[in-house]
Amino acid sequence: DDLNERVLETESSSAYLDRLASCAARILNAQYRKHLFSLSLGLDGVRFFKWERTYTVVSCAFDLSTEGKYLIEFLYRFYALTDSGRGMDDTVILATDEETSLSEPVLRPWIYQKCYPTFVKIRVPDGGSEREVIAGPAIAIPKGIPGRATLGLPVYDMKTGTLGFLKDTWRDTSLPHELKMLKTLNDAGVRNVPTLVCGSVILGQTTTSHKYINEDCNLGAYPPVFCIREHQRILTKEVGRPLSHFKSPKQLMRIVYEAFLAHEGAFTICKILHRDVSSANILTIYDDKAPKDNYDVKPTVSARLLLDLLSFLINAKGTWQFISTRLLADGSQKHLSQDDFESFIWVTLYHGLRYLQHSKVGPVLRSLIPYIFDRFGYLGDGKFSEVSRSLV
Repeated sequence: DDLNERVLETESSSAYLDRLASCAARILNAQYRKHLFSLSLGLDGVRFFKWERTYTVVSCAFDLSTEGKYLIEFLYRFYALTDSGRGMDDTVILATDEETSLSEPVLRPWIYQKCYPTFVKIRVPDGGSEREVIAGPAIAIPKGIPGRATLGLPVYDMKTGTLGFLKDTWRDTSLPHELKMLKTLNDAGVRNVPTLVCGSVILGQTTTSHKYINEDCNLGAYPPVFCIREHQRILTKEVGRPLSHFKSPKQLMRIVYEAFLAHEGAFTICKILHRDVSSANILTIYDDKAPKDNYDVKPTVSARLLLDLLSFLINAKGTWQFISTRLLADGSQKHLSQDDFESFIWVTLYHGLRYLQHSKVGPVLRSLIPYIFDRFGYLGDGKFSEVSRSLV
């Protein structure tokens, strides 16, 4: 009977599934993994799960008291798997004591946790060979399971002995390579974008859950378009700090201006429109040779700029808080350069209100920021529209 074979869509079952997904997300995002196997012992029986960055494969429930052979077979097969087969990323291993002592002084300024960090050695595709880098804790980690799962890591390049930034992500195979876009921008001389060192897709690390969508055993969703993701790493020279770390109003304006120049160059020279100008996509690169009290730094746009450049292929409109008023009023409108220009204004206003001293303080400020940037209204036809921008 179908009810026994499906996950019942009740409030309690949904809450239980949320807990399972939350635990799986914590493991996948804390470890270097391709996928994760888990099992659940619930009131309806035992289920097996395979979690990937696209879909999750869930078995039918079976009664442990009468069909325990399935659990025994699963555990036996799991025991026989290699670490890679169990989901571990075999291109990442623990760094040796010698490698840790060599890289820690370089990476220490980017380590914010108080406990002693773990250092790992990661292999990055470099043409026909591989380049080894040492990484400590990530400064950008994914929150959920499905999606690009972007991981941002300051790394020590073993080949050059220098600091670099590694972006580890699961790219959608139906979209153009971000690596090629970055190379295009570098070759065209676009300023204030990351400088590519090396990178590529990791062979043998592609999601497989889509293969079960059209199988007769599938009792779940049937998406009209399959999503297949492959593991990609990109190493760049620059390591930036968040926009929120600016030190003065002058520096804030300088950072946003330099990011605007990067946007201008990508659009005018390479005909690439960003479509997601936001605080998360603007990082600051400090000039190590400048005096420490000199706030006139040279900022750059992080590699996430290029990741979100691909958003136009899936009709994405940007980050909610910084989307232009025109697109919020009518999401069906085509994204134009003027919309990105307006997003720069909202990014500046947001950081000015939140991080600079001004007359709007206390409860007034706490209510003003969400009123301007997070408030929305339901139009009744399936669209959501921001309703407060007209008051600014």
